[in-house]
Amino acid sequence: MTSKTGVTRTPLNNCLNCGYKIDAAGTVDGEPGPGPTEGSLSVCLKCGAVMMYDGDLKLRGMTGAEMDEIINDRVTMDVLSHLVRRIHFIKHALS
Repeated sequence: MTSKTGVTRTPLNNCLNCGYKIDAAGTVDGEPGPGPTEGSLSVCLKCGAVMMYDGDLKLRGMTGAEMDEIINDRVTMDVLSHLVRRIHFIKHALS
């Protein structure tokens, strides 16, 4: 599914770390793009936990092999690090 706004509605999920309700996914740059598919990553906007979508667009934890693949992908790690830092900055700036 391609989003015209950069945000795609997903089935209701809960963050595996903090329980935050997640029912949408956005593109990293906010530009229109494809919605999540199996294997797409998601970052919780409340706690910064990184999760992965399964084939039914339910969030799940990652296997060790999946984590290794992501850790060894410099571009993906740079994007994730940037997102998680921003989430934590905003969270602590507002508290």
